[in-house]
Amino acid sequence: MTTLGRFWVYWMTVAYVHDGDTIMGEVDMGRRIHVRPAAVRFARINAPELNKPGGHESRDYLRGIVQPLDLIRIVSQEWQQNEKYDRFLGEVYKGDVDLSDAMLVAGHAVTYESTERRLWPAIDMSAWLSARQPT
Repeated sequence: MTTLGRFWVYWMTVAYVHDGDTIMGEVDMGRRIHVRPAAVRFARINAPELNKPGGHESRDYLRGIVQPLDLIRIVSQEWQQNEKYDRFLGEVYKGDVDLSDAMLVAGHAVTYESTERRLWPAIDMSAWLSARQPT
């Protein structure tokens, strides 16, 4: 974990893609502390549930981007580490690809406008993109 002002950066080793806005895996909290199993929920978007039209297509599209054992970054605000289902909530990146934006552009998700997620400011990615990858 790396702190950047009001944000924390975590690393996750992907186990599997659950649906179009949730990934399961192991989160490296730093200092040799790992959370597994852990779920990360993408901030800003809402993808269809698996039992709804488009749910399987949304999940399969994300599976085309993120595979098991991939290393992804989670950027989370300090005041909102977990959401109501105890998933990590944050901006999720594979390399420099913002996965929320990728899902929106592909039409597999819509913008989620709840009060809690509306407060996300624009993030200057340069600081944490250079954050050291765990070894």
